[in-house]
Amino acid sequence: MIRTFALGWLLAGLAAGPTVLFDDPLDENAHLWQLDAQWQFKDGGLHCTGLAGEVLAVGCQGPAVADGRFILRLHPTAPAASPNAGCGLLYRFDPAKRDGCFVVVGPAGTYGFGRITSGAFALVKRGVSKAIVLDQGKPLELELRGEAHTLKCGGEVVGTWTEAARESGAFGLLVVDALGVAFEDLRIEALGPGAGRTALGPFPPSSSPAPTATEGPLPETPFLGEPDVLLMVEWRRHYNRMAAAVGQPLLPDKLDGHPTISRLRDDLMTHPLERFFQVQPDD
Repeated sequence: MIRTFALGWLLAGLAAGPTVLFDDPLDENAHLWQLDAQWQFKDGGLHCTGLAGEVLAVGCQGPAVADGRFILRLHPTAPAASPNAGCGLLYRFDPAKRDGCFVVVGPAGTYGFGRITSGAFALVKRGVSKAIVLDQGKPLELELRGEAHTLKCGGEVVGTWTEAARESGAFGLLVVDALGVAFEDLRIEALGPGAGRTALGPFPPSSSPAPTATEGPLPETPFLGEPDVLLMVEWRRHYNRMAAAVGQPLLPDKLDGHPTISRLRDDLMTHPLERFFQVQPDD
């Protein structure tokens, strides 16, 4: 009797399949993706229009993941304006430290693994594979098992990377450079202990500094390292919420047109509602 019960339990477990940590068809904002003007849900997917020389990232409310299998379906919606353009995943990300990992693939079959350190993106391994075809419906798969990171496309191994194991962290979607992409489905399956569902706190701004890597497929662009840039961005967001409430003009939603942080600070402090900048940014 005990053997029969144990065998039945085992077979039931096998039939149940892997534990699903996250499943989003990306046809509506059910998981509170933090969107800005470059990201929008339409035509049954989450669309992003990339910007030349920038890395755009978007996160959502979901589980913290350490080991797992990410299965992502996407397709390009506009030709890449640069051979450096690409898209992919951000993972094991710590929003407080702005540290984590990322992987990207390009329409020309390029791929790259990289680290994020204090918000700066840098490639550490890159390559090219004929298996990467973004316009044929082949899913991208990223398997994380401790230090081993394995990238697949359509079930075929594309590349691997070994990185010291990190704590579980947030995940998100990336678009690099001027590329139009529609993300169609994201599923995460557990490959280790189950992850707890948690509110992961503020995600990095959608428009992040471009990678500092000196080798493709991502562009080489200096990292904007002024220590107060994030605080100024938060101030501007806080101001715009207040300004909208009282019918005042809004400040620009990007750093375009502000060649230096001091110029941005001057513009902020001379605006009619400068008193709001004495209030601490929202947590």
